Amino acid sequence: MSNASTPDRPDLLTVASEVIEGKRDSSELAANGITIGERTEGEAAKKLLLDALDREEAADRELADRLRAAESLWSRMADLGVEEGSMGQFEAGFVAKDRRTAELLAANFEALDEGWKSAIVPDTAHRLFRVTVITRAVVLGLEVVVELTKIMAGEAHNLGCDFVGLEPAPTPIERPWWRFW
Repeated sequence: MSNASTPDRPDLLTVASEVIEGKRDSSELAANGITIGERTEGEAAKKLLLDALDREEAADRELADRLRAAESLWSRMADLGVEEGSMGQFEAGFVAKDRRTAELLAANFEALDEGWKSAIVPDTAHRLFRVTVITRAVVLGLEVVVELTKIMAGEAHNLGCDFVGLEPAPTPIERPWWRFW
């Protein structure tokens, strides 16, 4: 069975709804750029389309949940005295199923901008790889937190990883240069 490919989302939704409503025959799927691998018709094709729509709706719900979490994160930061416009860094957590994907994810973020750092830690107990990405210093604000969340969630989705969350990166304790403790 080959990998499934789909046209842009509005086209997929239109074709899927027309097949489900019976306005379009399921044999027209391939002509509209929707390949499911082996030739599938009738109820099996409708089920595959409904499953694809459910996955897209779940991804939309997950993004909405992530955006609510981003707004909540900024609210907590503001409650702790972080001022909009100040500088800071964020730490994002991801889970990848294999080392190659983890390395690709880390490399993609490091390529975004100088100053981004990443670390990969194998979780042998669960056969996963945990990826931590620390952003460069950014101007803090709600819009920045929301945009970073979208970027992180989108990249994770594109590579088939799980985006765990975004938190302010711990800042090192600044000590006077004359103290060596």
